This record gives sequence, structure tokens and C-alpha cells, in this order.
Amino acid sequence: MKQTATQSIYTVNFHLVKNCNLRCKFCYAHFHNVRRKDLLSLEMLYSIIKKLKEAGCIKLNFAGGEPFLQPHLGELIQYAHSLKLKTSIVTNGTLLDKKWLDSYGVFLDWIAISCDSAKEDVQKELGRGKGEQVKQTFQAFELIKNFNETHDHQIRTKLNSVITKLNWQEDMSQFVLNSGIERWKIFQVLLINGENDVFYPSLAITREQFLSFVERHRHLQEKNIILAPEDNDAMTESYVMVDPQGRFFQNTDNVYKLSGSILDTGVEEALEQVGFSEEKFLSRGGFYDY
Repeated sequence: MKQTATQSIYTVNFHLVKNCNLRCKFCYAHFHNVRRKDLLSLEMLYSIIKKLKEAGCIKLNFAGGEPFLQPHLGELIQYAHSLKLKTSIVTNGTLLDKKWLDSYGVFLDWIAISCDSAKEDVQKELGRGKGEQVKQTFQAFELIKNFNETHDHQIRTKLNSVITKLNWQEDMSQFVLNSGIERWKIFQVLLINGENDVFYPSLAITREQFLSFVERHRHLQEKNIILAPEDNDAMTESYVMVDPQGRFFQNTDNVYKLSGSILDTGVEEALEQVGFSEEKFLSRGGFYDY
């Protein structure tokens, strides 16, 4: 059942940039149809954030590409916070540093670091770095931990992992425990034609293989780590996503459908153009303790 924006726009993933400093083979966010000359100004980005807030958005999640390649990321976080939005970032963690956290960390509620394996060789084969991603993931979580210990503010932490043919048999339990996270989002690798279809056949796994990975780690819930697994069906039409040109986009039948510009069309009409299932959003646990 598809709903209108005013009824269901709780969380929005705003993909600020298409560029990234890593080359993950499974990446679904290359945005090949986004032209550099059409990227939005800071004022336009502010306007979209305000419109999302007015439409009922509660939490704004900044993603990419790699969001730290957007030079105004900190200012956007601060602006969203000033509107009383809950703020979040999904990042590969390689560009996070103490200076940025000291400047903007107090405006941030969540950080998710993307890391798919506890094995550097697997990460390298996936295209996530050149053999240093596991180390850099721990360094990023350590930076956040140190920030939390020295500031009157608590940034909550998540781990995002994509499960593929290269890692579905792995046991990441100790890695997850050592990261000190609160929540672990576990994704079955998803085909998006025009984005990752070249590499997808070599990475695809069955739903049963994905679920076996999840069950192998179910015991982590006894350690107060929340598992949030999403198979391919759960990810379809269950996210409200905005591309770097300020358009909603939606995964429908493994292809992205694009709306008109939010700035020109408005939030409600633009979201109706691509569709969104509030029911699926809620069933995958999208509305949790913000």
C-alpha cells in the first residue's frame, strides 16, 4: 500500500553527492544520471531540508556516494538540527576526523559506518578500500567514542554491512562486539540495473544464504546489539530517498524511478510520482528509537 508524503515521511535518506573515494562493486548509488552541473547550491539544499521537515520528516539521514565529500556536510547537519530534526550520517568512515567531530558532532544523533567483513582481503575484493577498511572502521568508531567521552553529547553508532557471495559464510561476531555499536543493519546485496548490474552476478546470494548469515549472529542480541536485517524484498519501496539533484528516487523492479524536483514540484507530489510503502517501512523496523 503506497501512502502520501504527509502520512508517512518519517525518515529520509538524502544522498548529497554521487562521488566516493571507494569503489564498492555492489554500490547502488553511483547516480549515473546526475550531472555535475546540476548539483544544488547550499541554499537549495537548505530549502529541501526545510520542505522535508514541513512535510513531516523526523529524521534526516545524510548519505552519498560518500557524504564527507560534500564540503557543506557539517553546515547541513547543523541546519537540520536547528529545525529539530534527528540527524544521521552513513559513511565509509575514512574521511571522518576529530576536527570535524569537534565542530559538528554536537548536532549529530547517529553515525553509521559501512564495513562488510572482518577480513581485509574480502573488503579489498569487494572494492571497499585497498586492504585497510577494517582498521579504518575501528579508528572511526574510536574517534566517536572519544568524542562522546569528552563532550556533553552522545552520538549513537551503527554498523552497515552488505552480505554477498564473498562474506555470507563469515562469522563477524567478534568484529561487531569490538566495534562497540548499538545497532547493526545487515543487507542482502541488491540488484539495481544501471548501478551495479555488472558485478551483481558474481556477488548475488539467495535469501536462504542471507538468513543463515543473520541467524549465525542472532546471539549478539543477548549482548544488547540490535540486529536489523533486510532482504531484497524488505528494501524495495520501503525507503524515502532523495538524489543529489533534489529528486525522490525509488527502487521498483530493480530499477530506479525518479520524481521531479522537490524544489519545483513539492514534497508530496514528488513522492507520489515514485511511490513509497509505509507498511514496508514499518515492517522492516524503520521507525525505531530516534
